[in-house]
Amino acid sequence: TRFHVLRDHSPGSIDDFDSLFKTVWSELALLSQLNEESTGSLIVVPDYDLADLRRFTDMNLLRPLEWLGLENVFEISSLERESPAIRLIHKLKDMPTDAYLEEIEEEAVAEYKAEKAEEEAATKKDNESKE
Repeated sequence: TRFHVLRDHSPGSIDDFDSLFKTVWSELALLSQLNEESTGSLIVVPDYDLADLRRFTDMNLLRPLEWLGLENVFEISSLERESPAIRLIHKLKDMPTDAYLEEIEEEAVAEYKAEKAEEEAATKKDNESKE
């Protein structure tokens, strides 16, 4: 996970929007290149208005990613806790449900039992051949 803070934003300044654009797309490229699931970046922009940041996110991130067919690869959101920020998450994995975990456990137990049965059969066959 990476963290950036972009300070000293001047309302309406094209240079500040360019800086944010470059930072966000550089992070998207890096996350894509690393290709690790559930990794991301947080870009904090304390001097941005949240409405402007949401508009920026929609126009400069969400729409282009949709046009590129990458909308399911990244989860992107504008948010505000203490300061406005853009959160980028690459290949967000679903949280496993209890049913899924139980299914995985059952499969593992069944696989273990099958391996044990094969080992026992091989041992029995070896013992019979020795006699």
